[in-house]
Amino acid sequence: MFSDTCFAHFLDVEDIVVNHQLIYQVLLREVKQPNPDEMWFKIGDSIVSFTMEDFCLITGLGLEGEDKRSVFDSTYCRIKNEYLNHLSSISTSDISQFFINSDYLCDDDVVRFGLLYFLTNLMFTVTYKRLVEESLMVLIDSPEFNSYAWGKELFKITLSSLKVGLRNKYLIIEGDGKPYLAYRICGFVLAFQVWIYETIPILDGKFCSRISSRSPRMLNWTSRVNGTFNYNLNVEKDIFGRPDECCFTKESMTRSINALQSKHEKLISDQFKMKMEIHNLFTDFANSIVDGIEAVTSLIGLDQLD
Repeated sequence: MFSDTCFAHFLDVEDIVVNHQLIYQVLLREVKQPNPDEMWFKIGDSIVSFTMEDFCLITGLGLEGEDKRSVFDSTYCRIKNEYLNHLSSISTSDISQFFINSDYLCDDDVVRFGLLYFLTNLMFTVTYKRLVEESLMVLIDSPEFNSYAWGKELFKITLSSLKVGLRNKYLIIEGDGKPYLAYRICGFVLAFQVWIYETIPILDGKFCSRISSRSPRMLNWTSRVNGTFNYNLNVEKDIFGRPDECCFTKESMTRSINALQSKHEKLISDQFKMKMEIHNLFTDFANSIVDGIEAVTSLIGLDQLD
């Protein structure tokens, strides 16, 4: 069953709408850096990095194990030969149509086609031709499916596409007849968007909502705002136009720590003053008792008795 696979937790993910405007604004702020396995961005006054570890914490997918599907290329593809042998090439649309319309699959193959449908339409948002690689179908039918390093492979595909996305723009004509520049990002872009949510705290309540504090982190967010079409929300103006609030900066963290330290020092000072006041009151009270005793003993002459 799907609930027994390494992707089962995605059944608990709330609605998250891709916010193209938000992703675009972050990509515009990429900075050059020496590590090819990361992307760095200047958000507000901070330099922040998107790493494989971030991706896996967000998605809950593993880093360990085999991550090269090429080892499955020469393996017999049962799924294709039994169900899709009439097709010379298989597209994501073919997978979708077969999964939705087929009524003669066994339970195990229903799950396998469900996984293919899930992976090819959500996780691997592939190239323009949207062809499904045979190695993916072999892997889904393999006992190694759950131990495969899906997190590592998906991160590599997503990172590579994010790096070149803005450089590979192309012209499209919309329904209004006007030309627009567009770009395509492959891989699991929603993980990058959730990383943006985690990185820019003032997005919460404006473009997304934090609903819990669970693991993996993708379960903690929901968003029903599509920044492409909702022109009342301006990412550049409302978010990136406020650099002091845009990110957890070193300076803002230092200010917060200093403020906490100042409050702590004041609290210690107040406690010390209170203790000294109590001590002084007790000392005054004790001295008054001693003075009273001395006065009484002097009065009755007890101080002269041995």
